[in-house]
Formats: sequence, structure tokens, C-alpha cells
Amino acid sequence: MASETNAMVERMPRYQPDVIKGDMDSIRYEVLNFYTKLGCDAIDESHGQDTTDLYKCISHINNLTPDVEKSDLCVLVTGALGGRFDHEAGNINVLCRFSSLR
Repeated sequence: MASETNAMVERMPRYQPDVIKGDMDSIRYEVLNFYTKLGCDAIDESHGQDTTDLYKCISHINNLTPDVEKSDLCVLVTGALGGRFDHEAGNINVLCRFSSLR
């Protein structure tokens, strides 16, 4: 297993997250464990259910980025559409709320 993990990380180090943040209700234990062993922080926000996981993540990025207008920050959101309509609408709302980010 360790050799498989190392091979995967070597192939895709660019896509290793710094933080996994959300209510953790849909992440599999194995996936969370995999990334935390690589040094990724996991922030459980299950106590704050007034916002979506995407909002929590984009807000976190926005708060950590000094002078967002001058940064070369680029946020890639995947899997935001194609599921439940209420989730899609919520994700589109987040993208509109943070439209100043690229």
C-alpha cells in the first residue's frame, strides 16, 4: 500500500490539497486518512451547517490570501454540478458570491 501511495503522490503532487474542509459527511475514511498521512490538514466544520462545504472552502482560501486582487490565486472547483439541483444552486451561489476570485 505504501508503494502505491508514493507512486500516486509522485504522479500527481500538484493536486495534493493543503486543507480538506467541510462537514466531512461524504468523505470516505480511507480518503481522509490518505491525505492526512500526506500532511494535509482536515478541518471539520460540521458544527456550521448554515453554509455549503464549497462556501466554507472558498471562504477559507479568501481569508488566507492577502490582497486577493493582486494575487495570482486560481481556484479550481470540480464536481460542483451534475448532482442534486439544490446542491448545484448552492454551488452556483457560492461562485457568484466570490466572483472576484479567479
